[in-house]
Amino acid sequence: MDNEVRWLIEEIMQLLQKMSDEDTKNYRKEVGDTRHVHRTRLTRNCKLYQAS
Repeated sequence: MDNEVRWLIEEIMQLLQKMSDEDTKNYRKEVGDTRHVHRTRLTRNCKLYQAS
């Protein structure tokens, strides 16, 4: 398991190094937007649950 995790981390680090600044910005924007959508949905679901 440890070797698999270590290998995966190394792969991710290599991919990150290959990404240009523009790619990184786009990725951050995409992930940020996604997080915002999930957070909004989660908040709404919690309110609905509390109301019921």
